Amino acid sequence: MRKIILMSLVVLIALAAQAQRPDNPRVKEMRKEFYKKELQFTAQEENDFWRIYDEYKAEEEKLNEQFNSDAKIELMNDDQARAHILEMLDMEAEKAVLKRKYTERLMEVLPVRKVAMVPRTERKFKRQLLNKVKDRRRDRMRKRN
Repeated sequence: MRKIILMSLVVLIALAAQAQRPDNPRVKEMRKEFYKKELQFTAQEENDFWRIYDEYKAEEEKLNEQFNSDAKIELMNDDQARAHILEMLDMEAEKAVLKRKYTERLMEVLPVRKVAMVPRTERKFKRQLLNKVKDRRRDRMRKRN
């Protein structure tokens, strides 16, 4: 019986973690609906935006994978820490170049005003998503008590 409860708990924790990942299909769908509403895309604009946005996110993820953000900095000597900092700065510079490239591509297919609204829309979406997660956790805690 204890094994069943323990396994159930492990599965629930894994599912909760999966639900919060940005590449989760449910989160992707929520993002698409939120952007469509906020940016008031036409059908063509929506299609063009998501094609370019998805390419951008895939390239950004490749950059993130190259950088070892899980490094044990507290265990590094000064030379290793310096190299880590420089690697991080290089990655951030590459991300800025990547962002510029894809922003320019978006400006070719969308009104510039909508492109300018994308960063604010992303922040609003992340804030909304975080609030939903917080609310869910708070509701679960209330049910337990």
